[in-house]
Amino acid sequence: MSTREQMKETFERAISEAGGQSELSRKLAVFGVQLSQQMISHHLRSSGLCPAEVVLKVEALTGVSRHDLRPDVFGPKVDDSAALLAQKLAA
Repeated sequence: MSTREQMKETFERAISEAGGQSELSRKLAVFGVQLSQQMISHHLRSSGLCPAEVVLKVEALTGVSRHDLRPDVFGPKVDDSAALLAQKLAA
């Protein structure tokens, strides 16, 4: 499975976690994000990607990691043990 397909699958999972496209739209509105259900559907059908400008809010609402939603923007997840090692080496 390509990275693009994985990002689409992850976006679909985030939408499901939110309770569907309409519910995700309503929940984003609480953050002041005006992203209609129709636009969510458009992004899903056209690119398959969660818009980069709302990824952090989608992560906060659904618990789906920004690194999984858009690794092209936020990079891959950093393994916690690798991050701890890097911190220790930097100290």
